[in-house]
Amino acid sequence: MRSHLLDEPLVDVVDPKSQNTTECCILDLDLNTCRISDLDFATEYMLVVQRRDYVHAFCFWFDVTFSACHKPLTLSTSPKDKYTHWKQTVFYLPDDLTVDVGDKIQGMIAVRRNANNPRDIDVKLLYHHKGKLIKKLILRFRGKS
Repeated sequence: MRSHLLDEPLVDVVDPKSQNTTECCILDLDLNTCRISDLDFATEYMLVVQRRDYVHAFCFWFDVTFSACHKPLTLSTSPKDKYTHWKQTVFYLPDDLTVDVGDKIQGMIAVRRNANNPRDIDVKLLYHHKGKLIKKLILRFRGKS
């Protein structure tokens, strides 16, 4: 079972108490002006550990802000916000990280549509802890038919 969790992200509800780092935005799109090519991206990130604990996974979600409305509105799929059917997307790590308050986890994430199946997304995730490259994960997020 664990090996399957390492090959593909898991869409599930995440307990907000399990989050032990800061958050960071990896992509910000203006839906009025973005192009399809903007959906393939690579960016660096940095998270700061907030308690001494273990890191078992990375958790991803999205927010959509409707700012052109009379009263701006944000739909968030964060674990800290009200449940939505989109839930969160969890990328499990092959080995847990032992972390302490103030440690930095940083790296790069690259996301692109799969060349063979445009409903699938290929994700490359590199992460460093204490200045050392820990792992490079390559996962495929499979779209539903």
